[in-house]
Amino acid sequence: MKILMLTWEYPPRIVGGIARVVHDLSKRLIKDGHDVTVVTYREGEMPYYENDKGVEVYRVDNYMIKPNNFIDWIMQLNFNLVAKASEIIAKEGKIDVFSMFDDYALYGDSRVYGFGSYGFLPWNNVFAAAGNTILNITDFNDQVKQINPSNLYFSYGVNDMGLDLKKEGGTYADLYEEKVKEVLKIVPKAHVFINSIIPPTAETLAENPRWDKANEYNTQLKAMCEKNGWTYIDVTSVTGNGDPEYYQADGVHFIRDIYPIWAQKMIDATINEEEHSK
Repeated sequence: MKILMLTWEYPPRIVGGIARVVHDLSKRLIKDGHDVTVVTYREGEMPYYENDKGVEVYRVDNYMIKPNNFIDWIMQLNFNLVAKASEIIAKEGKIDVFSMFDDYALYGDSRVYGFGSYGFLPWNNVFAAAGNTILNITDFNDQVKQINPSNLYFSYGVNDMGLDLKKEGGTYADLYEEKVKEVLKIVPKAHVFINSIIPPTAETLAENPRWDKANEYNTQLKAMCEKNGWTYIDVTSVTGNGDPEYYQADGVHFIRDIYPIWAQKMIDATINEEEHSK
Protein backbone atom coordinates (compact mmCIF):
# COMPACT_ATOMS: atom_id res chain seq x y z
CA MET A 1 0.00 0.00 0.00
CA LYS A 2 1.19 3.52 -0.80
CA ILE A 3 0.64 5.84 2.15
CA LEU A 4 1.01 9.62 2.10
CA MET A 5 0.97 11.52 5.39
CA LEU A 6 0.90 15.28 5.91
CA THR A 7 2.26 16.63 9.17
CA TRP A 8 3.38 19.98 10.54
CA GLU A 9 6.44 18.41 12.11
CA TYR A 10 8.74 15.48 11.49
CA PRO A 11 12.21 14.81 12.95
CA PRO A 12 14.58 16.51 13.32
CA ARG A 13 11.89 19.19 13.77
CA ILE A 14 10.14 18.25 17.01
CA VAL A 15 7.70 20.72 18.55
CA GLY A 16 5.18 18.42 20.20
CA GLY A 17 4.38 14.74 20.25
CA ILE A 18 3.10 14.37 16.69
CA ALA A 19 6.62 14.36 15.18
CA ARG A 20 7.59 11.23 17.10
CA VAL A 21 4.21 9.61 16.48
CA VAL A 22 4.38 10.08 12.70
CA HIS A 23 8.05 9.03 12.64
CA ASP A 24 7.45 5.84 14.62
CA LEU A 25 4.29 5.01 12.71
CA SER A 26 6.08 5.51 9.39
CA LYS A 27 8.84 3.13 10.44
CA ARG A 28 6.31 0.49 11.50
CA LEU A 29 4.47 0.81 8.18
CA ILE A 30 7.74 0.47 6.26
CA LYS A 31 8.55 -2.64 8.27
CA ASP A 32 5.12 -4.04 7.36
CA GLY A 33 5.93 -3.64 3.68
CA HIS A 34 4.14 -0.39 2.86
CA ASP A 35 5.53 2.55 0.87
CA VAL A 36 5.42 5.69 3.02
CA THR A 37 5.77 9.30 1.94
CA VAL A 38 5.68 12.20 4.40
CA VAL A 39 5.12 15.85 3.49
CA THR A 40 6.08 18.27 6.24
CA TYR A 41 7.28 21.78 7.04
CA ARG A 42 10.82 22.85 6.12
CA GLU A 43 12.54 24.67 8.95
CA GLY A 44 15.85 26.46 8.57
CA GLU A 45 18.27 24.72 6.21
CA MET A 46 16.63 21.31 6.26
CA PRO A 47 16.69 19.55 2.88
CA TYR A 48 13.61 19.73 0.69
CA TYR A 49 13.87 15.98 0.20
CA GLU A 50 15.49 13.07 2.00
CA ASN A 51 15.07 9.35 2.30
CA ASP A 52 14.84 8.64 6.01
CA LYS A 53 15.68 4.94 6.05
CA GLY A 54 12.91 4.11 3.64
CA VAL A 55 10.52 6.97 4.40
CA GLU A 56 10.33 9.48 1.55
CA VAL A 57 10.32 12.90 3.24
CA TYR A 58 9.39 16.06 1.34
CA ARG A 59 9.51 19.46 3.01
CA VAL A 60 7.78 22.69 2.02
CA ASP A 61 8.30 26.33 2.91
CA ASN A 62 5.58 28.48 4.35
CA TYR A 63 5.39 31.64 2.27
CA MET A 64 3.43 33.65 4.81
CA ILE A 65 6.40 35.61 6.16
CA LYS A 66 4.44 37.73 8.64
CA PRO A 67 1.19 35.90 9.43
CA ASN A 68 -1.55 37.74 11.28
CA ASN A 69 -1.73 34.94 13.80
CA PHE A 70 -0.86 31.29 14.34
CA ILE A 71 -4.06 30.06 12.68
CA ASP A 72 -3.29 32.00 9.49
CA TRP A 73 0.23 30.54 9.49
CA ILE A 74 -1.11 27.02 9.88
CA MET A 75 -3.76 27.46 7.20
CA GLN A 76 -1.17 28.68 4.70
CA LEU A 77 1.12 25.78 5.59
CA ASN A 78 -1.73 23.30 5.21
CA PHE A 79 -2.40 24.46 1.67
CA ASN A 80 1.30 24.26 0.83
CA LEU A 81 1.38 20.70 2.19
CA VAL A 82 -1.64 19.74 0.09
CA ALA A 83 -0.13 21.38 -3.02
CA LYS A 84 3.06 19.34 -2.58
CA ALA A 85 1.05 16.18 -2.01
CA SER A 86 -0.86 16.81 -5.25
CA GLU A 87 2.43 17.30 -7.08
CA ILE A 88 3.76 13.98 -5.76
CA ILE A 89 0.60 12.16 -6.76
CA ALA A 90 0.72 13.63 -10.26
CA LYS A 91 4.35 12.57 -10.64
CA GLU A 92 4.35 9.14 -9.01
CA GLY A 93 0.85 7.94 -9.79
CA LYS A 94 -1.94 7.06 -7.43
CA ILE A 95 -1.13 7.28 -3.74
CA ASP A 96 -3.84 6.60 -1.22
CA VAL A 97 -3.79 9.92 0.64
CA PHE A 98 -6.50 8.61 2.91
CA SER A 99 -5.05 5.17 3.54
CA MET A 100 -4.68 5.96 7.24
CA PHE A 101 -8.46 5.69 7.34
CA ASP A 102 -8.65 2.01 8.07
CA ASP A 103 -11.46 0.03 9.65
CA TYR A 104 -13.83 2.97 10.06
CA ALA A 105 -17.26 4.46 9.39
CA LEU A 106 -17.71 8.17 8.72
CA TYR A 107 -21.15 9.60 9.52
CA GLY A 108 -22.43 12.99 8.48
CA ASP A 109 -24.40 15.34 6.27
CA SER A 110 -23.81 16.82 2.81
CA ARG A 111 -20.42 18.16 3.90
CA VAL A 112 -19.23 14.64 4.78
CA TYR A 113 -20.85 13.43 1.56
CA GLY A 114 -18.01 15.29 -0.19
CA PHE A 115 -15.50 12.69 1.01
CA GLY A 116 -17.31 10.20 -1.21
CA SER A 117 -18.40 12.45 -4.08
CA TYR A 118 -14.89 13.84 -4.56
CA GLY A 119 -13.52 10.29 -4.56
CA PHE A 120 -11.44 10.52 -1.38
CA LEU A 121 -13.12 7.69 0.52
CA PRO A 122 -15.15 4.64 -0.58
CA TRP A 123 -18.93 4.92 -0.31
CA ASN A 124 -19.29 1.76 1.75
CA ASN A 125 -17.60 3.59 4.64
CA VAL A 126 -19.24 7.01 4.19
CA PHE A 127 -22.66 7.14 5.88
CA ALA A 128 -23.83 10.56 4.72
CA ALA A 129 -26.45 12.33 2.64
CA ALA A 130 -27.74 15.83 1.99
CA GLY A 131 -30.06 17.01 4.72
CA ASN A 132 -28.89 14.45 7.26
CA THR A 133 -28.81 15.27 10.96
CA ILE A 134 -27.92 13.27 14.05
CA LEU A 135 -31.43 11.82 13.82
CA ASN A 136 -30.21 9.88 10.77
CA ILE A 137 -27.31 8.19 12.57
CA THR A 138 -29.29 5.02 13.21
CA ASP A 139 -30.40 4.82 9.56
CA PHE A 140 -27.08 3.11 8.88
CA ASN A 141 -27.26 0.43 11.57
CA ASP A 142 -27.37 -2.40 9.04
CA GLN A 143 -24.33 -1.08 7.20
CA VAL A 144 -22.28 -0.50 10.35
CA LYS A 145 -23.12 -3.98 11.55
CA GLN A 146 -21.87 -5.39 8.26
CA ILE A 147 -18.49 -3.64 8.23
CA ASN A 148 -18.01 -3.74 12.05
CA PRO A 149 -15.56 -0.79 12.21
CA SER A 150 -13.10 -0.08 15.00
CA ASN A 151 -13.35 3.71 14.54
CA LEU A 152 -16.51 5.80 14.26
CA TYR A 153 -16.23 9.39 13.02
CA PHE A 154 -19.21 11.76 13.26
CA SER A 155 -19.69 15.21 11.74
CA TYR A 156 -23.04 16.97 11.82
CA GLY A 157 -24.28 20.40 12.72
CA VAL A 158 -25.54 22.81 10.07
CA ASN A 159 -28.87 21.08 9.49
CA ASP A 160 -29.14 20.36 13.21
CA MET A 161 -28.72 24.03 14.10
CA GLY A 162 -31.30 25.00 11.50
CA LEU A 163 -33.83 22.62 13.04
CA ASP A 164 -32.78 23.51 16.61
CA LEU A 165 -32.47 19.83 17.48
CA LYS A 166 -32.24 18.84 21.12
CA LYS A 167 -33.42 16.09 23.42
CA GLU A 168 -36.77 16.77 25.01
CA GLY A 169 -36.00 18.42 28.31
CA GLY A 170 -32.28 18.39 27.46
CA THR A 171 -29.67 19.67 25.03
CA TYR A 172 -28.38 19.02 21.54
CA ALA A 173 -25.46 17.04 22.99
CA ASP A 174 -27.85 14.89 25.01
CA LEU A 175 -29.62 13.84 21.80
CA TYR A 176 -26.29 13.35 19.98
CA GLU A 177 -24.99 11.15 22.80
CA GLU A 178 -28.15 9.05 22.72
CA LYS A 179 -27.82 8.40 18.99
CA VAL A 180 -24.11 7.53 19.15
CA LYS A 181 -24.72 5.10 22.01
CA GLU A 182 -27.30 3.32 19.86
CA VAL A 183 -24.53 2.64 17.34
CA LEU A 184 -22.23 1.47 20.13
CA LYS A 185 -24.77 -1.21 21.00
CA ILE A 186 -23.90 -2.70 17.60
CA VAL A 187 -20.12 -2.09 17.72
CA PRO A 188 -19.40 -1.73 21.45
CA LYS A 189 -15.62 -1.79 21.12
CA ALA A 190 -15.41 1.01 18.54
CA HIS A 191 -13.59 4.25 19.28
CA VAL A 192 -15.74 7.36 18.86
CA PHE A 193 -14.48 10.58 17.26
CA ILE A 194 -16.72 13.67 17.19
CA ASN A 195 -15.85 16.47 14.77
CA SER A 196 -16.62 20.01 15.85
CA ILE A 197 -19.17 21.95 13.83
CA ILE A 198 -17.56 24.16 11.20
CA PRO A 199 -19.61 27.37 10.91
CA PRO A 200 -20.71 28.79 7.55
CA THR A 201 -19.25 32.07 6.29
CA ALA A 202 -20.12 35.31 8.08
CA GLU A 203 -22.21 36.46 5.11
CA THR A 204 -24.22 33.24 5.15
CA LEU A 205 -24.71 33.48 8.92
CA ALA A 206 -26.04 37.01 8.52
CA GLU A 207 -28.61 35.70 6.04
CA ASN A 208 -29.39 32.60 8.13
CA PRO A 209 -28.95 33.46 11.84
CA ARG A 210 -30.45 30.09 12.88
CA TRP A 211 -27.06 28.57 11.95
CA ASP A 212 -25.16 30.80 14.37
CA LYS A 213 -24.95 28.27 17.20
CA ALA A 214 -21.67 26.52 16.36
CA ASN A 215 -19.80 27.78 19.43
CA GLU A 216 -22.65 26.82 21.76
CA TYR A 217 -23.02 23.36 20.24
CA ASN A 218 -19.28 22.74 20.13
CA THR A 219 -18.98 23.51 23.84
CA GLN A 220 -21.67 20.89 24.46
CA LEU A 221 -19.97 18.35 22.18
CA LYS A 222 -16.60 18.78 23.86
CA ALA A 223 -18.16 18.20 27.28
CA MET A 224 -20.04 15.18 25.91
CA CYS A 225 -16.79 13.64 24.70
CA GLU A 226 -15.03 14.27 28.00
CA LYS A 227 -17.93 12.67 29.85
CA ASN A 228 -17.92 9.51 27.71
CA GLY A 229 -14.21 9.11 27.02
CA TRP A 230 -14.70 9.91 23.33
CA THR A 231 -12.33 12.00 21.21
CA TYR A 232 -13.37 15.54 20.30
CA ILE A 233 -11.72 16.82 17.11
CA ASP A 234 -11.60 20.60 16.72
CA VAL A 235 -11.73 21.10 12.95
CA THR A 236 -13.09 24.64 13.07
CA SER A 237 -9.90 26.15 11.66
CA VAL A 238 -9.75 24.08 8.46
CA THR A 239 -11.71 26.79 6.62
CA GLY A 240 -9.68 29.66 8.06
CA ASN A 241 -12.46 30.29 10.56
CA GLY A 242 -15.02 31.03 7.88
CA ASP A 243 -12.83 32.41 5.07
CA PRO A 244 -15.12 32.46 1.97
CA GLU A 245 -12.17 31.32 -0.17
CA TYR A 246 -12.57 27.80 1.19
CA TYR A 247 -16.34 27.53 0.67
CA GLN A 248 -18.56 26.97 -2.30
CA ALA A 249 -20.83 29.82 -3.39
CA ASP A 250 -23.50 28.94 -0.81
CA GLY A 251 -21.11 29.69 2.06
CA VAL A 252 -21.90 26.32 3.66
CA HIS A 253 -20.24 23.58 1.63
CA PHE A 254 -16.51 23.28 1.06
CA ILE A 255 -14.24 23.30 -1.96
CA ARG A 256 -12.44 20.08 -2.80
CA ASP A 257 -9.07 21.18 -1.39
CA ILE A 258 -10.46 21.37 2.15
CA TYR A 259 -11.03 17.62 2.42
CA PRO A 260 -7.38 16.48 2.69
CA ILE A 261 -6.83 19.07 5.42
CA TRP A 262 -9.94 17.97 7.27
CA ALA A 263 -8.92 14.35 6.86
CA GLN A 264 -5.50 15.07 8.32
CA LYS A 265 -7.16 16.43 11.45
CA MET A 266 -9.05 13.16 11.88
CA ILE A 267 -5.95 11.10 11.13
CA ASP A 268 -3.93 13.02 13.72
CA ALA A 269 -6.67 12.47 16.31
CA THR A 270 -6.70 8.77 15.52
CA ILE A 271 -2.94 8.47 15.86
CA ASN A 272 -3.03 10.29 19.20
CA GLU A 273 -5.84 8.05 20.43
CA GLU A 274 -3.89 4.93 19.48
CA GLU A 275 -0.79 6.19 21.27
CA HIS A 276 -2.74 7.06 24.45
CA SER A 277 -4.47 3.70 24.50
CA LYS A 278 -1.19 1.74 24.53
